Amino acid sequence: MQVGKTPLRAIPSLRKLYGLPKLYIKDESANPTGTWKDRRSELIVKSAKAKGCHHLALISMGNSAYSLAHAVRYDGEIAKQTRIQVSAILPLNISPNIVREIERLGARTIRTDLSQPLSAHQVVHLTRRDSKDLPMIVTNHYHAAYSTLLDEIIEDLGPENPPDTVICPIGSGEAFNGLYEADIARQRALYADPIHIYGVNPYSRTSLADKLVGFEFSPYAQLWSILPGFKKRIIRINEDPIAPTHKIVTKHMLAEPSASIAFCGLSILKPNPDKTVVIINSGLGVGA
Repeated sequence: MQVGKTPLRAIPSLRKLYGLPKLYIKDESANPTGTWKDRRSELIVKSAKAKGCHHLALISMGNSAYSLAHAVRYDGEIAKQTRIQVSAILPLNISPNIVREIERLGARTIRTDLSQPLSAHQVVHLTRRDSKDLPMIVTNHYHAAYSTLLDEIIEDLGPENPPDTVICPIGSGEAFNGLYEADIARQRALYADPIHIYGVNPYSRTSLADKLVGFEFSPYAQLWSILPGFKKRIIRINEDPIAPTHKIVTKHMLAEPSASIAFCGLSILKPNPDKTVVIINSGLGVGA
């Protein structure tokens, strides 16, 4: 199955509900494992093959590990050679069904306490198979994989009609950072006006829409704290609208609460009805 080139959908009922005649949904649930994580997994596998790496390790809440294990298992070139091993460090409270699905694809799983950040040394210690094994850590820093998302949106709308606003869930921050950097590159290359890119996150760490153990541990959160203007691009949402918004969204597409939260950003931003707005549905993923 193809990664990317996911549909840009115009859903009349959602346009009417939000009062936005030019509202579009970039539906990442159409990726092979049902989530935008497949974009990063494809890039990781290419990088691993180029470097001759045979062991990949990452910390995951589920989707990243499942997506990467799927990418490795179904890559034809890898199947002909020595298969790359995926080792996934998962939280203690993860659903057993998700663990089984990840292991079914051939990945190793290690469950541990993730209430505090793990250092690179700790990740290696938990995942190495023997004293000579040095896994390639792929938890973060693959935000470049998401630049194609913006390219695809602009291609579908037409280069002469780029979106005014793009809204996505923040999650770990990797995709949001990739979209932002892609627009900076576009502005420089084409002398173009900026696209207003916003990321949405819940206030509560126990939110229905937050699978992360702690977003503050993300290297992207630390980066944004020192970059001017970034705080204005991050929308924090109270818990009240998340469940009803998710109920509305899932009538039209496959999405988990952490994806549906992007739609909550519309009530905060209140875009003008004449603006072209794109919401990115990050998808549903494993265990659905």
